[in-house]
Amino acid sequence: MAVFYKLMKTGGNLPKNTALRIVPVEHQTIGLRRLSKDIEQATSLTSADILATITSLKEEMARQMMMSNKVHLPGIGYFSIALKGEVYEDPRTHRYRLRNAAVRTVKFRPDREFLNEMRGLELENWTYKVGRTSVPTAGEIDAALDELFVRNPVFSVNDFRGFLHLSPATAYRILSRLEKEERIVNIGSPRCKIFKKA
Repeated sequence: MAVFYKLMKTGGNLPKNTALRIVPVEHQTIGLRRLSKDIEQATSLTSADILATITSLKEEMARQMMMSNKVHLPGIGYFSIALKGEVYEDPRTHRYRLRNAAVRTVKFRPDREFLNEMRGLELENWTYKVGRTSVPTAGEIDAALDELFVRNPVFSVNDFRGFLHLSPATAYRILSRLEKEERIVNIGSPRCKIFKKA
């Protein structure tokens, strides 16, 4: 079993200490239902048992983290919260305080056992197999749209990405620009976009 990766140019707000960054190629996101079916085949537990256990575990983990506790799942790792807010100095007491405090994210630090499970992992460079991700020219975008509309009256984000070998962020950025220019119209949902000619 191999994990594929691409070498991509460092851009945006990332630190420029390296010219290229390593990005794993993720094929799909596996959800709880698929995981529970796989676990059900390997153990005596049913999918309903697994779903109920994970739902209860999620609720209990959230409750423990809301009480300022770090949660450790042996063999998996540690979960803790990260906070955000505006730091300001109180003018009267000259002590620092936090305004608009909120949970930023849940941090995860894997156990060594969990990392050891991936010890036999093979890595394969896909950078040159499917082409390097780069921003296409206006002519390439027009040609891609023409070709996609010849094939089918509608296309998805994945169709557009695959045709031009784009990263998800670049594809969404270009498609939203084309929507603003009123060259295409989203007839799908905001989360599952399907486009037709304007």
